Amino acid sequence: MSIFTKKTDWKPHSYQDRATEFCLNNPYALVLADPGMGKTSITLNVIKKLKERGEIDKVLIVAPLRPAYEAWPNEINKWKNFKDLTYTIIDSKNKTKAIKEDVDIYIVTTDLVKWLFNAEINPDKKRARPVLNSNRIGHLNFSMLVIDELSKFKNNTSMRTRVMYEVSSLFDKRIGLTGSFAPNHLLDVFAETKIIAGDNIFGKYITSFKNTYFNSPIGMNRSFEILQPKQGAFEAICKALSPVSIHLKAEDYLDMPDKLFINLEATLSSKAMDIYKGFEKEFVAFVNSNVISTQNAATKAIMLRQIASGGIYRDADEEETEGLPWKIKERVSEVVHNAKTDILIDLISELQGKPLLLLYHFKHDKERINKAFGNIPCLNDAKTPEKLRAMVDLWNRGEIPILLGQPQSMGHGLNLQKGGNHICFYTLDWSFENYDQVIRRIYRQGNEHKTVYIYHILAKNTIDYYVLQKLQNKEDTQDSILKYLKEYCLEEKV
Repeated sequence: MSIFTKKTDWKPHSYQDRATEFCLNNPYALVLADPGMGKTSITLNVIKKLKERGEIDKVLIVAPLRPAYEAWPNEINKWKNFKDLTYTIIDSKNKTKAIKEDVDIYIVTTDLVKWLFNAEINPDKKRARPVLNSNRIGHLNFSMLVIDELSKFKNNTSMRTRVMYEVSSLFDKRIGLTGSFAPNHLLDVFAETKIIAGDNIFGKYITSFKNTYFNSPIGMNRSFEILQPKQGAFEAICKALSPVSIHLKAEDYLDMPDKLFINLEATLSSKAMDIYKGFEKEFVAFVNSNVISTQNAATKAIMLRQIASGGIYRDADEEETEGLPWKIKERVSEVVHNAKTDILIDLISELQGKPLLLLYHFKHDKERINKAFGNIPCLNDAKTPEKLRAMVDLWNRGEIPILLGQPQSMGHGLNLQKGGNHICFYTLDWSFENYDQVIRRIYRQGNEHKTVYIYHILAKNTIDYYVLQKLQNKEDTQDSILKYLKEYCLEEKV
């Protein structure tokens, strides 16, 4: 059921009219727009106009779970302009029933792409072979494809990306929507562009794309291959994309609040810093009489972030797992320090009840936060769309003073701008996409505050500052991890 009881007219901004015309005039369109710019309404306007012209029949929209349940239905039900568009949501519960409905728009969750096209893998396992089962979608005359949050298809080798490679040509009209194009590496551009524009921009194979725009790979081993863009590659890629892309940046068109970034430094105790430095050099930590070790470089970077944050995981011993099924290998978290929690306590005290969106990364982060503040509402605990909607509504009404969330699973499709203007990262992760998307849940059109405050709690003299530097520079996740290990860890052992 829609939360909107009275439909109103959608009155597009000039930039939304421009984006609509761009999509109408191009068979393939990449709409690269910041969150809050109205990508959903722009696309619905395009669908409406194309149907009025008789140029399309049925539309398939592929979207992550939350946009599929929230953004698309809400926009259709909110505006009078789209009142004649009918839709259904294809999800794991009603997928067989939904594809039998006769509607204009079919919204399918990203995880069901393989099922929808009945995709099978060839024996050589190098490409997906979709089989269009007439009992499944053969009766649907799809003529337009929309992929919401196109960055979910950035992995050239993933199953769902390979399926879309094979089936996208079935759609005469294709639109890709994203606010995080190439969020972590220019290499991500290839898959996203190929799905929407086919082979027209960067060719058929990623190898050719690599050879054209990147230098020869370097790295510790094949698992950690690093591709560095050639000089001028960014500009060349942007120029190649220009015929099929339109970029809408919020600051260029909307009256946006200011952003103020504030770093809050947490000083580790000498004991905690000894644990951190010892693990940084020797790949071994001694925490509360437990020995924790790793020989894997990438895992080492994760563990350093854990220690900096205040805890670390270890495998449970036999006594702790007694009575559990033999297949379950429990992980137990050990508290290393509470320096970040102490800083958080001070921050919340200073805010004096002003709502705070608090982001954590590790499960043991959440445990320490809840131990300090009680059972804080957490977006990741809302397991159904109804529970999530209720929690978001409470937040936007100002009834939740502290709202927890984990960026990896809550970044897309949430509108939290009415609930407050304070965001705090208890722990940072390497992904610029996650980081930027979470900030833009608050920093977007509709936030009535003059300034959005973004706090980073950073452990002094640790990997935290390096992660923040890479996020600020929008550098590649994997590249950053390896650089850190080389510059700050590995060389100290020589």
